[in-house]
Amino acid sequence: AVSTTAAQRFNPASNSWTSAPNMPAGRAYHHDNQVTLADGRLMLTGGVLLPSLLNAANAASIVAADIYDPVANSWSATTMSRARTGHSASLLPNGNVVVCGGSEGLLSAAVALDAVAVFDPTNGTWTDTAPMTVARVGHTAVVVPDGSVVLLGPDTSTEALHMN
Repeated sequence: AVSTTAAQRFNPASNSWTSAPNMPAGRAYHHDNQVTLADGRLMLTGGVLLPSLLNAANAASIVAADIYDPVANSWSATTMSRARTGHSASLLPNGNVVVCGGSEGLLSAAVALDAVAVFDPTNGTWTDTAPMTVARVGHTAVVVPDGSVVLLGPDTSTEALHMN
């Protein structure tokens, strides 16, 4: 699918969908990188800017990380330090979000990342932390009971981007 800014809300009480405000950044391939923050807001991180399917090879990873507030029914924009696609985003027990790996650049020439960043939703800031031991793209992240994050799956490869 091409990049979109469209968003919808589902109301289980009425079993109906309504339009939500448009996201600040158009994106595609962001379905694996959504996190519900401790306060109930939704955070979308990265993805790709894909203007058309005919130009998919030139789709580029994006640096946007947008937050939807369901109470105010509005979006706010924030920016990661690196553009990312195929990364993981996980809510930590302290309420922060850790974003690991992924790839940057064009899909046709993607570069796998070992980079890690932490978002603090209280003050809206990003902090880069120590890199992973290997670059990972298309992996799964699991927060275990002690609060640490375990990464499972592909490493040093961008093949996962092309299998979806």
